[in-house]
Amino acid sequence: MELVKTIIIGAGPTGLSVDYHLNGNGIVLENLPVVGGLCRSFEMNDVVFDIGGHSFHTAHNTIRSFIPNELGVELFLQKRDARILFKGSVIPYPWQRFFHLIDDKKVVEDCIKGLEMRPQYSQPKNLHDFILVKYGTGIAQHFLFPYNRKLWRHNLGEISCDWASERIVSFRNKPSAEINASEQRTPLDENSLVGYPAKGGFNVIFKKMAARLSNIQFEQKVCFIDPHSNLLRTSRGDVFKWEKIVSTMPVTELVTMVRDVPNHIVQLANELPYVSLQVDFFVTSEPLVGVPQRLYCADADMPAHKIVFNSLSSENERNKPYHSIISETSIGDFGKSSCCDRTARIFKRLCDVGLIKDKMKILSHRYELVKYAYPVRGRQVKRIMDSLNAYLEHLGIYSIGRFGQWEYINIDQCFLKSKQLAERLISEQDIRVAIPS
Repeated sequence: MELVKTIIIGAGPTGLSVDYHLNGNGIVLENLPVVGGLCRSFEMNDVVFDIGGHSFHTAHNTIRSFIPNELGVELFLQKRDARILFKGSVIPYPWQRFFHLIDDKKVVEDCIKGLEMRPQYSQPKNLHDFILVKYGTGIAQHFLFPYNRKLWRHNLGEISCDWASERIVSFRNKPSAEINASEQRTPLDENSLVGYPAKGGFNVIFKKMAARLSNIQFEQKVCFIDPHSNLLRTSRGDVFKWEKIVSTMPVTELVTMVRDVPNHIVQLANELPYVSLQVDFFVTSEPLVGVPQRLYCADADMPAHKIVFNSLSSENERNKPYHSIISETSIGDFGKSSCCDRTARIFKRLCDVGLIKDKMKILSHRYELVKYAYPVRGRQVKRIMDSLNAYLEHLGIYSIGRFGQWEYINIDQCFLKSKQLAERLISEQDIRVAIPS
């Protein structure tokens, strides 16, 4: 049995960052044989893929400098090129600024009229009403409603809108000075700069961070936590004695591993909504030309809601003879998926609109089902998480990260929140550790 002050469950962005800001004084237990979690990467035919489309962008100056200066990761920066597929037309992203480029005049008229006649609510209480108030019925009905229903697969009236202003672009273009005036997150638009490791996949960031840490144990799946005796057991049979646990696993899974959790706590965790994904990975027989970095799709005949042409993320990948395509498709029942049918329809649709040439061959293909991909910010999530956090922290267990806190956050926010938690743990445990600024 090993005595540990702090056990960190998960070697994704949040778990690694917590241990980094504890100066490597914890033990990180990772179920997989690699770091990165939902941000891990792999290669096929010498081209890079990530588990979903990733890019680096942040409003926080400290995080912006942390990755190249502290971790030593060179980032390739470029202006974001995203587009929208709409009934055979491809227009720039976001829809609310470029709908006038659609060939269908009726659609354009609907959007203009809708903006002029937007309903007036003092405080929209859900995503459905937020979209109507901000953009009107035309933009809502033709793109934002069908896209968000396709992505979230939940009733938009039951989804909170407290995150929406940080993710959904305004129909007016803001001056760059206004965008950079504060550290509050702003939505990505046609003026945004995005970064990606100059060499390798997105997980290069987390490999560099992991190299600074002294104790990461891979293929260590946590299966039992006893808060009475402060024991943790893994599927390999290893037992650890702990003082604190920081968990980045989905809180729904965490509560099932803790001994003697009351039924009402388990029931609360099971009420947390989420989106699962089928992520397809394609290697093309030749480089892609004239495609964007991202393509967003609301059309019903395209299963995927987002296509990522990942080889355009850096010059290193762009110059390779083969290129990579990643598609994300939200799925409902995780256990019942017609994956092959979706894959064929995705590729056919990309050919139909001319983004991929018909003669181009797919050299390699695989897909992965991701059960926990996007947390859905249901209107009851804050109440549920307040109850779960209070119960778990009373036991000395801290749940953090995208699915640990059930927040739709990116790696910059993961880094910031994990630093704050590490400082809190140091204060509580009176550990004298230097925290990187």
